[in-house]
Amino acid sequence: MQSTSQTQIFSSQETLPGANTRLAAGISQCVLGIIEIGFGITIISLSWTSESDNVDRVSFGIWGGLFSILAGAFGITSRRSRCLVISYMVFSVVATTLGVLSMAVATLGIVLAKLELDANGTAGHHGRAHLGLYIALCVSFFLQVLASIIGASFTCGAFFTIQPATSTPMVFYNNPPSNPHLDQGGRPYAVISGST
Repeated sequence: MQSTSQTQIFSSQETLPGANTRLAAGISQCVLGIIEIGFGITIISLSWTSESDNVDRVSFGIWGGLFSILAGAFGITSRRSRCLVISYMVFSVVATTLGVLSMAVATLGIVLAKLELDANGTAGHHGRAHLGLYIALCVSFFLQVLASIIGASFTCGAFFTIQPATSTPMVFYNNPPSNPHLDQGGRPYAVISGST
């Protein structure tokens, strides 16, 4: 005869505090990351034919967008797992740092594109399209930094949740044992009223 053992796995964990805000911030980080990668690829393809070296070759839009997507993915999945919340916080800090650096590079690109546009008209740097892409990337990175900061700030609630205190189980007897405070196993007990 075979003995069968059953293992019961409980997957009904509680949703950690701030989960909806992390979800919204994560979705916005993913969407902004995809937009930034698209703008980054477009800027690189526009500057591929350019004779001058510029900030496009750094591919800051692609790197900033990639880390924004990674942080957003952890934000979306961090509903019930503290490990994913920690990962989301770390990647949000990295995405915020890269977002600020990418905003600085995009601002430098705006200044350089404007100077070249004023000097050459629309020739040499694809003029207004390049300038527009830099401005769009700067706005996109600003929104990404904002979403990353909001999302990371809502990770603290998941870290410091108050767990209910566990109490010692009480055993109730109709006929109390000889020791008035402990049962035979040494556990506390209470006597039901009306019994001896």
